[in-house]
Amino acid sequence: MGAPTSDLIDIPPAAGITLKTDGNGNRVTVGVPLVGQGCTIDVGGGCDVQIAPNCVLSGLFLYARAGAVIRIGASTGFNGLVRMLTHE
Repeated sequence: MGAPTSDLIDIPPAAGITLKTDGNGNRVTVGVPLVGQGCTIDVGGGCDVQIAPNCVLSGLFLYARAGAVIRIGASTGFNGLVRMLTHE
């Protein structure tokens, strides 16, 4: 069995999150309620990003590459241009 060739994306339309994908097999799930204005999630190639409900992601830039796994727990808050990079 090879790597998945499609993405599984579950982000509520009203979340205010910008999603960029590169590569295949990405999974991005975002729980609600959520404050996501100004949040950008950029994933590429087999990444798994899970964000639990009740989070504040204002201004978060999340960059995941090369099969990264990121889990953000319930009621976590980011505010003011936070960058989370998993490229190395």
